[in-house]
Amino acid sequence: MRSEGMPKIKKKWSFKLLQTQDRIREDGSCPVALVLRFCKQRSITTLNLMALPEQWDKEFERYNLKRKNSHSDALKFNTYLNILATKLEEIISDFNKRKIPFTNIMLIEHLFVVEKTTKLKPYILQFIEKLETQERFGHAVTFISLLDYLEKFDKSLDQRLFADINYDYVCKFVRYQQKNGRMKGGISITVRALRTILNTAIQDNIGSPETYPFSNRYSTMTGKKIFSITKELKTKTRKRFIPNSYLLKFYNFDFNIPAYKRTQQLFFFSFFCGGINFIDMAKLKNTDILNGFTKKGEPMKYFIYEREKTHEPIEVALNKDIERQITSLKEDFPCAGNYLLPIVTTGENGKALYNHIIEKRKKFNRYLKKMAKIMEFPEGLEDLSTYFARHSFAMSLFNKTKSIDIVSAGLHHASTETTKIYLEGFGKDEIAEMTEGLLIS
Repeated sequence: MRSEGMPKIKKKWSFKLLQTQDRIREDGSCPVALVLRFCKQRSITTLNLMALPEQWDKEFERYNLKRKNSHSDALKFNTYLNILATKLEEIISDFNKRKIPFTNIMLIEHLFVVEKTTKLKPYILQFIEKLETQERFGHAVTFISLLDYLEKFDKSLDQRLFADINYDYVCKFVRYQQKNGRMKGGISITVRALRTILNTAIQDNIGSPETYPFSNRYSTMTGKKIFSITKELKTKTRKRFIPNSYLLKFYNFDFNIPAYKRTQQLFFFSFFCGGINFIDMAKLKNTDILNGFTKKGEPMKYFIYEREKTHEPIEVALNKDIERQITSLKEDFPCAGNYLLPIVTTGENGKALYNHIIEKRKKFNRYLKKMAKIMEFPEGLEDLSTYFARHSFAMSLFNKTKSIDIVSAGLHHASTETTKIYLEGFGKDEIAEMTEGLLIS
């Protein structure tokens, strides 16, 4: 006999689309919800899923897989719903076996118990380890910095759950960094790293969408206060470019010290290559230089590198300016092993190589600042660094072409759909042709 007050084992739950007026988005999509009916109680819990009505199969209570307009992640989302369904049945069965009266709230709490008990710090450490395994050491540094600031800010971080990271927590974290003299740019990087951690954790089904503090679909679902990085940490970055007259002076300046001469040549190699990152430049090998053809069918040389920042492959055609820099560097300075440029001086790999290049970059930037003083650069150029190469290239190319689209292509930007379209329109050989002779006044 069934105990008094115990619900029947019969299925009394379903997955449905919430198609109420206040739930429908501009694109017509609606949230997927778990509807529970136990002990004369009815409760609705929205999930972190959205679907258009035609993408949802009412009969089977899953995403439709057969239609042409099926959701791109339909199979993935259905798998998640199946897992929830299985877990829910197991929880109900367990309650019944142990003759424990339960409510809808108890079911929900047990169903999403992982999301409420997973700790933040171990997840960040795992995330860092994964990045380092992938040799994405530059990215790893960002999250190491995040963890460092969190540990200083939050003395209870070891016990902190994902569910604890809400709007108020982020605001306090930002205020802590501000009180300790951190600039908005640095704070913004750290907060974005925290947002990445929370997003990834939710995607792994161990985060807490209910307390998610940032602006996106998770916060939209909760209707709670959100922290906008763009709005609350808005800052203007000074454009670090060298005007053409000073670029020409820098390019033609005769440095007597070999280290300065090498720095000068490497800077302009980066400049002519669209402001290639120092780390990416250092890793280039002779074998990266390939033979190909222009759109006109003429022979050309080019190299492909993977951006440290985005891990996207970038193609750069060698014009006369770039070839001149390579030739000059190889004539004046020996290169270690198979490296194209005289930067790396160690046989190390992995993290040791990354740290080696970082130290080289620090020295490179110190030289640039000393060289700026020697050339009597004015205020605003005295803090010369590797970043100036990319920004100076962009400004010089714009002054030559008056085309933002060409500049976007030259910088290999793909931040907007419009830019992506234009990127397809310019070949690497055409970019090389347009960027040749930038320092001819």
